[in-house]
Amino acid sequence: MPHRPLGRPANTTDGIGDQVDSDSEELTEGSHRSTPSAAGDVMLPLAAGGAGGHHHAGQPASGTASPGYVDLGLQQPPPLGAATAWGSTAVGALTATAATEDDGERGSNASRGSSMRNGGRFGQGRIPTTRIPPRPVTDVTAELNEELERVLIHQKPHCNLAKLNLGDETLPRDIMQSEHINELLLAENRFRFIPHEFFGGLHNLNKVDLSNNQLIVIPESLLRLPRCDRLLLDHNCIASVPSSRPDEPPFWLPMCTVVGLSWNKFATFPLPLLQMAPNLLQLYLLENPALLELPPPEAFEAYLRTPSRTVAAPLVITIDNRPHLMRQLEAHRYPADLVRFEINKIYPDRINGLDYVFLGSVRTAQCTEVYDDLGIRFVLTCGRGLEPVVPDATKWKELPLDDSPTEDISCFFDEAIEFVQRAIDSREGVLIHCFMGLSRSVTVEVAYLISTRGMTARQALDRIRETRVNAQPNKGFWRTLEEFEKLEADRQRLRSTQ
Repeated sequence: MPHRPLGRPANTTDGIGDQVDSDSEELTEGSHRSTPSAAGDVMLPLAAGGAGGHHHAGQPASGTASPGYVDLGLQQPPPLGAATAWGSTAVGALTATAATEDDGERGSNASRGSSMRNGGRFGQGRIPTTRIPPRPVTDVTAELNEELERVLIHQKPHCNLAKLNLGDETLPRDIMQSEHINELLLAENRFRFIPHEFFGGLHNLNKVDLSNNQLIVIPESLLRLPRCDRLLLDHNCIASVPSSRPDEPPFWLPMCTVVGLSWNKFATFPLPLLQMAPNLLQLYLLENPALLELPPPEAFEAYLRTPSRTVAAPLVITIDNRPHLMRQLEAHRYPADLVRFEINKIYPDRINGLDYVFLGSVRTAQCTEVYDDLGIRFVLTCGRGLEPVVPDATKWKELPLDDSPTEDISCFFDEAIEFVQRAIDSREGVLIHCFMGLSRSVTVEVAYLISTRGMTARQALDRIRETRVNAQPNKGFWRTLEEFEKLEADRQRLRSTQ
């Protein structure tokens, strides 16, 4: 089983010369505060159409223009309420909080389509659902009754039944015919199967949040809500979107613009959803490891270029940068006026010219499928308590250093260079990571290139930036690298005279 070194995640900075902030991670001056991405990159505008840049077989391209998609470098997608214009650096939960003045603490958290813990993935390479411990039954019952009274008797339109430890046996059927409800929050409960007819009388719902449950199938009546705008089904066990039967009315979500299906078990792309929701604008499909294939461009033409689609904006699909998906994106010319892809980076960047060296963030180091897919058998952690999930057969070394300009990182260069070289000599991949993969890990890799490839510090950093565009050691580390460059040059001259 994979193991994770114990320790508290360090609060450090991977920005350009930023001072360490004990409470937050900061990027460059003026940038958006965010949780760590797998690459430390921001959303970049890329042209649609044309061939993408060539990259190492089996590895995702990064920092190169590829057709019809943008590289978000996010740990999680942007808030629904935020603009998703290309070139922004929006980072946030999968869905915006939809709390009302009556929702209180449960509402402020329950409407997230993807609950994430700051710092990344845990366990078997998965980000856990942020759940509250089950409360005593008496407390849950009292809160449930209070909410039902508020909705059924006082006719409040927002029904917040999130985080009440509800299961299939305690599904509140009293609300099934409450047509005045326009928002229903059922997130973070224990639902596995909701009767297909449950949503049949809730015709005015415009938002349904069923994220963070254990649903196996999507209730059919949920797919016949004429006014539903947002449908959040993240963090469940759903493997497919059902198709309507010939003897029943077709599934129809004419006003639905946002669907969250991340952290599920999809093995095929949910094309039927595009037919039943013709005006869909955002589709989140993160963390579906079995999803191996994207539809060809003709499929999007068939489903989206229809009279029933009345919105002018393209459908934006958010997926992970898994190598097989990236190869398909580069091979196809997707119609940019119909569909665009936002790429969430969980796979690291390979350094050009070094077949076995990868740079990434702590999130990458907590994703066990990355190790298997890329043949990584060495992990070099540049930071304190960053908690990589390291398989048993993987060699792991931790460099306990902070991302501070006053940190003496040079005292770790020799052992880091030896560790990386050992991986290369054994023809096995080595992942070098820090928190965001921008400063500490980059500094170590620059030192390796200076020592073993005879590069200058600037040449080495430029080489890394070919694939990891935001790489930037802090100012103190950069001064150390310049000094290390001079020291290595002196050593080389001394060796040449002997």
